[in-house]
Amino acid sequence: MSVKEKILNRLGLLTKKSHSREVKRSVDRAFKAAKASIKQQDWPIRRNEISLDTRFDLIGLRARGYDMRINNPIVSSIIYDKKYNVIGSRGFDFQPMAQFGDGTQDDVANRILKGKFDEWSHRNYCMVNKRYSFLMLQYLLVDQMFIDGEIILRKYYSGEAVKDNPFGFTVDFVDPNDIDHLYNAQYPNGSQTVMGVQVDKLRRLEGIWVRQKSIFDEATIGIYNYGFPRYFLSVDELIFAFDPMHYKQIHGITPLANSMLSIKDLDMWVDYSLQNAKSSAAKTGFLQKSETTIEQYTGSMDTDNQTEMIDDLGGKYMDFAPGTVEELPSGYTFQGYDPKFPHEQHDKFVRSIGRMAISALGRDYTSVMGDRENESYSSGKTGELKNLNADAYEQSIIREQILIPLYESWLKYALLNGALEPLNKALEFKYRQHDWQGNRRPWLDMLKEMQAFKLAESMGYISKKQIITQSGGRLEDQFRDRQEYLKLVKKYKFELELPVVSPAGSAAVEPDDVTDKTPATNLSLIAMEK
Repeated sequence: MSVKEKILNRLGLLTKKSHSREVKRSVDRAFKAAKASIKQQDWPIRRNEISLDTRFDLIGLRARGYDMRINNPIVSSIIYDKKYNVIGSRGFDFQPMAQFGDGTQDDVANRILKGKFDEWSHRNYCMVNKRYSFLMLQYLLVDQMFIDGEIILRKYYSGEAVKDNPFGFTVDFVDPNDIDHLYNAQYPNGSQTVMGVQVDKLRRLEGIWVRQKSIFDEATIGIYNYGFPRYFLSVDELIFAFDPMHYKQIHGITPLANSMLSIKDLDMWVDYSLQNAKSSAAKTGFLQKSETTIEQYTGSMDTDNQTEMIDDLGGKYMDFAPGTVEELPSGYTFQGYDPKFPHEQHDKFVRSIGRMAISALGRDYTSVMGDRENESYSSGKTGELKNLNADAYEQSIIREQILIPLYESWLKYALLNGALEPLNKALEFKYRQHDWQGNRRPWLDMLKEMQAFKLAESMGYISKKQIITQSGGRLEDQFRDRQEYLKLVKKYKFELELPVVSPAGSAAVEPDDVTDKTPATNLSLIAMEK
């Protein structure tokens, strides 16, 4: 360092040359992952807008997702797993929670709302085509959300669609494929249509533009979605839902987007491996001339001394069957072909790609693939916890985006049509209070879970109401069921009673009061009766 530089450094200053060196060092120390290099030359360093990426790739993603739904066993397994566990055998349970001003439950109103909604859930009223019940609608939600990335329900509340419907309200699916994704427009009031979805200047949904097609058109014209008249569905007629990954997003994107290539590669690997294994099992080979002067081989001969075994291209070959030995033509030698497959690395490769693809979907690889060869009890619990959290997350999306607005619309038109008498329409705000209880699965070791609940309650970390809710129940229903049970006990003078069984090697939970001395399975009803 020169004398000049030392003096300037003491004064906190830099020469022009030193400043240039310092800038270069700073640039070199910056985020290396953002640098352009030969190794990452195809890795973009400029971010596209979410609408631009969606505009060019959405149709292709959906087409490939639909193909995987009907042809790929991994995708099919994931969807069935969601139907089994996210929706369950009974679907989401509607729980009205209308309250009086003092916070107590309005049991009369809640019973009416619960009974009427269950009545509407029948296929005659729930869907406009009268083919699917509310439970089946939920199963269909899973397919559409996973493959198309978005759910669109059209609400009908007038005309032929609600004829003979006492609630004056029904719904139907709108296929996202029917949206005119090529339609884009700007309007003088600031509203815009992008890929068939119209929003205002604050990005609030105003409606969608849909191609009008009949089932006959779909069956005869197929994939061609152009040339049909376009019509507008306003936001008042729609429930438009998806799981957003960006706040500017106007279309849903299939969750398969991140895993699609890996799953397809795995599918191709298995297919090619199967073909290779078939070839290996066949042990085919080739006839090779050992002398150039011998007569040309014209194919094997049958019993009538007629030439046969000639393929479509005129090639000659010999037919090999298990347990047979044939004499080679004079001047020919046999050169065997053995692809030596399946390879010993096949299973490891499948597991590696499978874990990467399934993990990107937020699911446990072992559960989806059914591969439990190397699974332990501990790893099984970890995977099950991951699936339980994934199920709870998806239930939240369905609850918030679809079921809550669906109930609010049903309530509005059911009150208008007098289907909820004697409930008063003026108290609609009161009747809006409700909850949706998703499917809840018991833990692998239910006794330990109950013991953990009891310990948490005794320490004040959780309440009985929270325990019942987490188990898929409702506190008011528990008390009502107990009362009904007591009535039956008095009527028939008989009570069900099961012994408390402790697991081997563990201590039973000691009762802390009189009510806990009776078996847990009968909910302490004997003590309550006394």
